[in-house]
Amino acid sequence: MLEALRQITQQISRAADLNEALGVVVRSVKACLALDACSVYFLDESGEKCVLTATAGLDPRAIGAVRNVHREGLVGMVARNQQPVSFASSQQPQRIRHFPEFGEQEYHSFLGVPILHFAKTIGVLSGQQMDDRVFSGTETD
Repeated sequence: MLEALRQITQQISRAADLNEALGVVVRSVKACLALDACSVYFLDESGEKCVLTATAGLDPRAIGAVRNVHREGLVGMVARNQQPVSFASSQQPQRIRHFPEFGEQEYHSFLGVPILHFAKTIGVLSGQQMDDRVFSGTETD
């Protein structure tokens, strides 16, 4: 695991810009956790919407186009509560917002972790799985 972290850190340090660095992050997390999709959402300037900023596994056309109001969906729940959230399809709340135009409805499990800066949420790192999967406590910490 330490070697994987070293390689990820080196790749990020060589990235030309934030988008390239985020690409390294989502691809690496996807591989390390054996996810079908991994994405990063950042809050917009108003702090009202979570905007898909990087993804490995979702349709790349969704970048910038998927905007969750901060109060809706699982991504919004993670951002609002500043706590990791994990659901298998049988456990997911009814108020999930899917974006079927980008193939998102095929995912049955969700893992979301807040991205914090000085105790303030600036985004969410999410993982999705096509199969029902209950993520372990070590995967949500």
